[in-house]
Amino acid sequence: MDIFRITLDSINKEIFESIKGKGHYDKIIEGFKILKDLNYEVFINIPFQTMDKDKIMNIVDFAMLNNIKTIRFSPIIKKDLFEDYLNLLECLLLVHKKYYEKLYYEEMDLLTDYNDFIETIKDIKCPGAIISININSDGGITRCPYDKFEIGNLYFDTLKNIWINNYDKVMKANKTCHISNIKTDNLFREFIKRHSQDEYLNLCLSVWSFQLREKKKACFRDLPCWYISFK
Repeated sequence: MDIFRITLDSINKEIFESIKGKGHYDKIIEGFKILKDLNYEVFINIPFQTMDKDKIMNIVDFAMLNNIKTIRFSPIIKKDLFEDYLNLLECLLLVHKKYYEKLYYEEMDLLTDYNDFIETIKDIKCPGAIISININSDGGITRCPYDKFEIGNLYFDTLKNIWINNYDKVMKANKTCHISNIKTDNLFREFIKRHSQDEYLNLCLSVWSFQLREKKKACFRDLPCWYISFK
């Protein structure tokens, strides 16, 4: 094991401990220091529904202060959050502008046509119940933690049977995230439309397109646009 992923509900101590309990925040911070001394890489996962640019910048500063290698801003999956997702994309564009010298970018060619990115993102399909599956504490099987519709239950059938019996049906249905009910290509078309004159837009789209190369399935929450990595 050489990488640790830790979920932080908030970097604010008071808010964090109201969720996780008193004393846990300091233990997390101490854990970061121990992992740093042992030369482990630490990723933090930040769940969000709405977030403004000041909160985003504070999280980035917190990550650098605590030697965090990667931040994943993990969007809550619900219906009718188009503007919330768009807002986070806009905030992350600002992160790339402000922290460009401190962020890690792979070597790649920049895009010459934004439509190439749109075509790539449009073809990414939900992996739920195909390459991943969610098992609830009551034995219920769903495509993902946000899905309420059960495709089976371990108390009445085997995981193998549930998976195989639903595979063809799920393959046909998983064209996009059916929970958010958002077409990802439309989200990014609007993002590009609003920021077409921003000099950092092409950098971001090029990075995300490069990281999506040859990928056919990915959860909306795991798209590369939600990740920030440091040198």
